[in-house]
Parts: sequence; C-alpha cells; structure tokens
Amino acid sequence: DVVIQCEAQHFHRLQETCFWFFRRINDLELKSPEDALDLADYMRIISRAYGLLAKQRDEVKQLPTNATLTIVCSVRPKKLLEALQAELQFSPTSESGIYLSVQRIEERIIVSTEVEVIEKNYPLLILAKGEKLLEFFLEVVRKGLIEYVDILFQVGIDPQTLTEGVIRMAETHSEFAEGLERAL
Repeated sequence: DVVIQCEAQHFHRLQETCFWFFRRINDLELKSPEDALDLADYMRIISRAYGLLAKQRDEVKQLPTNATLTIVCSVRPKKLLEALQAELQFSPTSESGIYLSVQRIEERIIVSTEVEVIEKNYPLLILAKGEKLLEFFLEVVRKGLIEYVDILFQVGIDPQTLTEGVIRMAETHSEFAEGLERAL
C-alpha cells in the first residue's frame, strides 16, 4: 500500500488522470490477481486509512473529508460489492469498473479488469488479467508504448496472455509474422 500526500498546487495535474479524485491524503492499495480483496483485508485497509488521518498534526487535516482510500483489484470482490452492498454502500460510478462509497472517507474500489482501455486508465490496467490485459497489451504494443510493455514484463504478464498477444500481432502485422512465430 502507498500513501500519497497532495498539496493544493498538485490537484490540477491530477485532473486528467485516473486519480482525479485525490485529496490531501490518499491511501492507495494494490491487490494482485493472486491476492483477492476480502472483508478482512478491507477492514484492515480501512483501519490503516483512519490511522493515517489520526497521525496528522493539524485537526483540520484529520477530517475524513481530506482523504481518499482507493483499492485497485484485479479480481472483482463480489462479496463486498454485492452481498455486503447494504452495509458497505459501494455503488457503481459513471466510469466502468469504479465503485464508490462515501460514508466518511471517500472510498473507491477499482476493478482493473472492468475499466475502459483508455490512456488515463493505463496505470490501472497493469493489474488487469485475462481478456482485458490482452486488450491493454495489444493497445500499448500497437501504440509503441514500450514503457508499459516493460512494466507488464516486470509485473509478470502471464504466458497465456503473452502468447495470445503475439499470435494476434502476427495476424495483424504480417511484416512481423516470421519473427513472432520464431519467438513462440
């Protein structure tokens, strides 16, 4: 988990990003495909977020309205979003894959496999899996965004997605077909 503190002069730079909603103190939790979000994790994350607020020296900065909590998941936490919806009050937003609960601290659960493959969501899509990860991989390769391809390899893109991506690239880019077939 990462804590990101923003000053007023930083907010305008965030407006065109997937983190446009950040406030003064922002707790960002990243959950891998192997580490699904469950209720115990959620409660631990919430506790830590309130602990961060309590450590602020100025009482005004301790208020929940100065903070956000964002949990980025690869796997949709069905129990939290559906079975416990009445208790946790997460509701879908106008952006696909983003669920919001405003009880005290503004909380978001972002499901990376549900967000749109658009530039502002690229940082979230690194944690996607399956078809969404493949769609993201093909787009960044098509656009020549090597930095994202490098990150995907560092994070550990699964071999099945990589193989499918190479096959699709060979089909659409005949000039690379021979080299890509050798790579397989």
